[in-house]
Amino acid sequence: MFEITWQTALILFPMLFLAAFVDSAAGGGALISLPAYMFAGFPVHYVYGTNKFSAGMAALFSTGRYLKNGKIAFLPTLCACAGAALGSWLGAKIVLMLDAVLLQYIFTILLPIAGIFIIVYQIKKPEKHEPREIPRNREIVLSLIIGLGIGAYDGFFGPGTGTFLILAFNGILGMEIITAAGSARTVNLSSNIAALITYIAGGKVIWAAAIPGAVFAILGGQLGTYFAVKKGARFIRPLMIVVVVLLMAKVVYDFFSS
Repeated sequence: MFEITWQTALILFPMLFLAAFVDSAAGGGALISLPAYMFAGFPVHYVYGTNKFSAGMAALFSTGRYLKNGKIAFLPTLCACAGAALGSWLGAKIVLMLDAVLLQYIFTILLPIAGIFIIVYQIKKPEKHEPREIPRNREIVLSLIIGLGIGAYDGFFGPGTGTFLILAFNGILGMEIITAAGSARTVNLSSNIAALITYIAGGKVIWAAAIPGAVFAILGGQLGTYFAVKKGARFIRPLMIVVVVLLMAKVVYDFFSS
């Protein structure tokens, strides 16, 4: 059984706090948390499962704060949640069927791609956005498709899911940015729960790290949500870009030097 040392905890748990802080407002937190678990030496399947627990708990509490502040569009969010639950379950089932070495290759290839996309989006996304109305039936269908597609990605891999959801809700459904962030957080919670059930059933969660990690993630998520609601996500971008670049460089270096 994998053991958590105090040296590991000293590095891992603050990174989970930071990941949830970033994810709650701008998405992309798994770009920090997944490499953090990898650096701590977790076997790759346990990285996915344990991260889903800590991230899911953070998403649960952040969703509550967005809901309290009226920053969730209910109909498209509920439809996207339904699609995300199914897609995430399928994605997680695929992960459990893959060999650990192959999964490591996939992780190393997809992480920089997701990271580059997140960096570009964080730099270019507008500060203000005029919401627009679309026909109800179209909104329902598009929400289901968005949830299913991004949910499958989340269950299989994960980094950037929140930002992809914000981009889809903002660009395709016409939501205002902060409402898109709140709706994305809710859908991310749905996909996390569906994937987590699969990982728990497969015995791929290290509870000695998952439970304290969830506490740090909840605290980070609450703080990030507070600033997102009060000030928007602009203050997070420079920090997120620096962290993502450093972590991607470390993952690629470790892969090619092994």
